[in-house]
Amino acid sequence: MLPQAAHAFRPSNVRDVIARDVAVVGPGGEVLIYYKDGNDIVVRNCGNGYPIIKKRSDCVMVGQENRVPVAHFKRVLKSEFEFTDADKLKPVTADDVAAYKKADPAKVKQLKQQEKELDAKLARIKKFIEKYGADDKSNKDLADTDKLLAQVRKELTTANSGEAAIKKVNDLIDDLVDKKIAASAITVASYAKSNDQAMYTLLKQYDASKAECGTDEIINGTPVKPATPGGKPAEAFKATMLENLWITPAFAAEITTDQRIKDCSVLSGSSKKTKAGVSWNLVARKRDRATGKFNEVWKDSKSGLLWGDTLDSDYSHYNAVELSATGKVLSEKACASDEGKKASAGIREKSFGLPTIEEFQKAEQDGIREVVPNMYGHWFWSASLYPSNAYFARVFSGYDGYSYSRDDRDDDDLEVRCVGR
Repeated sequence: MLPQAAHAFRPSNVRDVIARDVAVVGPGGEVLIYYKDGNDIVVRNCGNGYPIIKKRSDCVMVGQENRVPVAHFKRVLKSEFEFTDADKLKPVTADDVAAYKKADPAKVKQLKQQEKELDAKLARIKKFIEKYGADDKSNKDLADTDKLLAQVRKELTTANSGEAAIKKVNDLIDDLVDKKIAASAITVASYAKSNDQAMYTLLKQYDASKAECGTDEIINGTPVKPATPGGKPAEAFKATMLENLWITPAFAAEITTDQRIKDCSVLSGSSKKTKAGVSWNLVARKRDRATGKFNEVWKDSKSGLLWGDTLDSDYSHYNAVELSATGKVLSEKACASDEGKKASAGIREKSFGLPTIEEFQKAEQDGIREVVPNMYGHWFWSASLYPSNAYFARVFSGYDGYSYSRDDRDDDDLEVRCVGR
């Protein structure tokens, strides 16, 4: 359980007055501060030697600060924030949170599609009965379909009722990022106070003190750019041949996954065992200089598969992968793109592609949502088509770990996570 809440910072001299800072205290007393500076959110790790930080200069950084574009920070915050003590999040209530989760846009689309298909099926059954008369089978089909349709419509009504809650949550996040974090006179932010664990999880994604590891640059000893303009790299290179000798890409040795895991093993939390008893190992962690996000790749020791991070953009299924009419992969699109390569930390010894629904299901059994970041709040395309209709693809929910039957492949608001085989 994480210690107490966010603290307001009250700078005592002019040098500290850039923007007011907010802190989250993590396990072992680790303090992360964050503040808004122009169009960036700045994240700093102050280590664990500061029970209370009164001004920014009190924070002696561990590693480097990280700058994250405000728009990117908000997007991740909206998808990652798991509410706790929801009744304290005025004006958001526990009922609002429940409605918010049920009103997931992708789920609403699925329910609407199911309603459409069941309506059409019901019409066909009625037409058959009208033309040929009823029998036991047609009567049962009619009753079953009518019951399913009623259930879907009930779920849809509940899901649609969350629109007001979605607005409240989005307004709360805008208020936190645009006003409270950037305020000239800030008080304790109840949003952060009531959700230290969720905010801490979010900020750790941007914690530049947690070093990069397992990348080509580190293992082959090629230069690593500073994390911030004018900043000093925490570790410019690791010599792998002769001391202080740069290795050019042309002469770089072929890197193995085991080498990457060994390099990352010095980092705290780089090896985790899930409730199912499956060990997962951090293979690589690399910072995207454009967004400040660290992309992580983890290995499932049971399946041997490598799971990359979530790509930043949303995709239609057609833009994510090219399949034949029988569902054979003809071309990886999203996973082979520059964005896909970034999300896979630039790893080249494995071939990364869109996971099948079976690979998602196996990873869920092995505890992927306990380990891999950026799962909660995301819906992922799989490479598997719906058996009886090639216009629909199977999807995996990062909310609850379920694999859903179908989603229209034209929908362009689902996400992609690539698997290395």
